Amino acid sequence: MNLKRRVAAMAMAGLLAVSLLAGCSGGQTASGGSQASGEKVTLRVLLPAWDDVRKQMNSDYIEPALREKFPDYEFEFEEYTDQAKLNTYNATGDLPDVFFSGAMSYTMPIINANGAEDLLPYITEDGFADKYTVPSAIEPWTDGKLYTLNSGSDSYYTPRLYINKSMFEENNIEIPTTWDEFISVCQQFIDKGITPLSTHSFEGWAVNGFLWQMFAMAEDPDTVTKFYNGEIGFTDPAVVEAFSKIEQLAKMGAFPEGCAQMDYGATINLFKSKQVPMYMMFTWTLSELEGDEDVDFITFPSMSEDVDMTEYAQAWGGPLAGFAVSSQSKFKEEAVKVAEECTFQEALFFNKEQNTLTALDTGYEMAELSPLAQKSRDAFDAAENKLPSLTFIYSTKVVTELGIQGSKLMLGQADAQEVCEALEAIRLEG
Repeated sequence: MNLKRRVAAMAMAGLLAVSLLAGCSGGQTASGGSQASGEKVTLRVLLPAWDDVRKQMNSDYIEPALREKFPDYEFEFEEYTDQAKLNTYNATGDLPDVFFSGAMSYTMPIINANGAEDLLPYITEDGFADKYTVPSAIEPWTDGKLYTLNSGSDSYYTPRLYINKSMFEENNIEIPTTWDEFISVCQQFIDKGITPLSTHSFEGWAVNGFLWQMFAMAEDPDTVTKFYNGEIGFTDPAVVEAFSKIEQLAKMGAFPEGCAQMDYGATINLFKSKQVPMYMMFTWTLSELEGDEDVDFITFPSMSEDVDMTEYAQAWGGPLAGFAVSSQSKFKEEAVKVAEECTFQEALFFNKEQNTLTALDTGYEMAELSPLAQKSRDAFDAAENKLPSLTFIYSTKVVTELGIQGSKLMLGQADAQEVCEALEAIRLEG
């Protein structure tokens, strides 16, 4: 990845930076150019407080840690619960030195106003980038810049193809490894009067969230990378082919009837109650499934002899959410160090308080995982290539259109080419 090359290229600078670092987070010191000149470092820090989790994180982790790590800095902490405050600060040119942006819709107006500092040179030079075990968590935006840092608490969420082993055994059906075998398995279950597959299909969510991306990746992972970088769009033949796989499943009857009107609970309950043998969804469902020893997951079926799907994983998480630094900050270097510490403390909170894996390695030893969760983590770690979820780069209009077109596609009421043409027309609007 570009980031790895840049890290390698700046290895000497990184080693020099590391020699100056102290503390468990490995990136925070109270020294800086402003302090060297005798000027008092004063930083405004805007933290989210939209739920009890964030409030506890702020009061028990972030704020105490900042005061401890930077005793000579003066902090002005402020919390916010909705986007309005951040929008106002951006509109008036008064963004705090360090602020948390919760979503791409929050961050894009700030980027467009040149209000966010590019953090990539800083974290590459001081070695903070090396602490990420999932590189996609700090994947630069399409302009090559990195505007936010986050712990990657959702980076280990990846799509899985879950199976009810007993349903395969009772029906004498083999586990599929290729796309052709997968289609054959679906048809065998259909012939026995069993709907083979469910997923979170309400308003076409799975199409937006992972289906077409996983199918494209199974044929050629470069398709996903090119789409992310803006080199191709929805009407590229490889993208259309991925959508056609969804059309194929829908028209053969692989999805439950009326699936686009079935919510998350209804679709996962079909699987949990052994009414369907297979279930496609992200690993945030593990907590609901790991207690059933009959449940396992298999590698997504490969569509090309050149692609080993054990080497690839789609990682959840958005590229423009996390801790950011104002480009107008008087103390940019110090603000970046504070943003790094905020991110470290966010990760430590999720590790310790919620036993949640994070892309940022804190060194904390977490509690033992269930066998199914451990298998999922091992598989994710073994995948050398973690690709970002494309859903986070879609505009609001594209997401809305994906809901409309994805529903039609999963109900077998649309042609993949027509769907992709409709989506591309919206995408080109910007």
